[in-house]
Amino acid sequence: MKILKYLPILIIFGASALLGQTADVQALAAAGTQAAAGNNKVVTVVMYVFDAATGNPVNNVTAADVTVTSPHTVLGQTCYGAGGYKISNFAGPVPNASSPGYYEFFVNFAQTSCTWVKGDYQLAISITKSTLRGQVAVGFKIQ
Repeated sequence: MKILKYLPILIIFGASALLGQTADVQALAAAGTQAAAGNNKVVTVVMYVFDAATGNPVNNVTAADVTVTSPHTVLGQTCYGAGGYKISNFAGPVPNASSPGYYEFFVNFAQTSCTWVKGDYQLAISITKSTLRGQVAVGFKIQ
């Protein structure tokens, strides 16, 4: 009897695990020559997205499919939780890239009054495209 009582819960968990496919997401973020302590200029992110099951590049990701969050705060940074981050200048798949599935975009604070402070930042980049899901963590340093 107890097995039958818990059986529907097991079925729900099993079904939810089958609802999505895994994306292999690789990314690199760099402050470059723009973002620096005291300003609110952009950080550049380059990203590759592949279907983890087939290894094929995913070439139909749009800015609406990407979210950027931060799993922690940097000492002295007061803008976390105040609208988070925004993505701009999303380009992809980049037509002249040597590999398909290559995307490039800028990340900045959602609030224009926020500025960078010196420190090591970490971003979580999530992809949700139809049933394809993936996430990657990237880090960069603001000087």
